[in-house]
Amino acid sequence: MPTRMLLIAGLVAVAASLIGPAVQAAITGETGWDHMSGYGHMGRWGDSQTTGDVIEGATEEQVIATEFAFSPNELTVAVGEPINLSVTNGGDLSHDLVIPDLGVRLAVGPGGQATAGLEVDKAGSYQFLCSYPGHAEAGMTGLLTVSPDK
Repeated sequence: MPTRMLLIAGLVAVAASLIGPAVQAAITGETGWDHMSGYGHMGRWGDSQTTGDVIEGATEEQVIATEFAFSPNELTVAVGEPINLSVTNGGDLSHDLVIPDLGVRLAVGPGGQATAGLEVDKAGSYQFLCSYPGHAEAGMTGLLTVSPDK
């Protein structure tokens, strides 16, 4: 009898985990399922998330994310030059632009846009990528070059 009760409790838990997000979406009007992206951030499809405040008066560098590419996939800025990095999602899936070495993440749902201020004080090459599972492997990568002078 205890094994049967555990089996029933397990089935109820599985059903609740599958049905719960759909019920919550119906109640709140939010779309999507909670998920864990490859970079270790929780998010909800359609949300915009940024890691830095916009810098007033800074140059804007725009990147468009689609399935499965960034355009442009190479950016060059000067050391210490304040920029606002803006990502627009032109695709049908959620994407983000993550620069792991700089602690930058901009997440955008389909049709969304996010902007964050950035000022890098060390010259070098910094890879950026989409951290959603499989996206970087499918080609969503790029390179931010920070030069001593642009």
